[in-house]
Amino acid sequence: MNLRWRIATSSDSDFVLCLRNEENTRNNSIEGGVISWDEHNEWFTSRLGRVEFEPIMVFLIDDVCIGITRLDLINLYPRSYRINLAVSLDHRGRGLGLRILLKTCSFAQESFMAKEIHAMVKQINTASLSIFRKAEFEEVASENDLVQFVKHLI
Repeated sequence: MNLRWRIATSSDSDFVLCLRNEENTRNNSIEGGVISWDEHNEWFTSRLGRVEFEPIMVFLIDDVCIGITRLDLINLYPRSYRINLAVSLDHRGRGLGLRILLKTCSFAQESFMAKEIHAMVKQINTASLSIFRKAEFEEVASENDLVQFVKHLI
């Protein structure tokens, strides 16, 4: 299984919206409401304007989009990002989430000199909790229904 990635383009808009609005993804999202096409299109168009320093990565197997990560810059020094990750329904349970997470962290460190990657995960999202722990993210806080993680990159 050859997992590769590329930076998102406008042609990925439908995939990103469908993945984001999938029921399980919404249930595990911090903001779980359904997003309209108009709202998504406005956000996605604006967000693509920042991919040079806040990338959206599309992951593919055999030229089929199977997941995305998004890195949002949260601090310039030390350079820190918050990661959002989603894997398509048909590709869950195969260990791809961990591979996607590790590739994204490596890319952030190599391309953006990231020093930290942060994540917020709902406590009910056991799959994401597992992959962040396997990727050696440190659990730094847990309150309400959220667990906060950080990975310090060398």
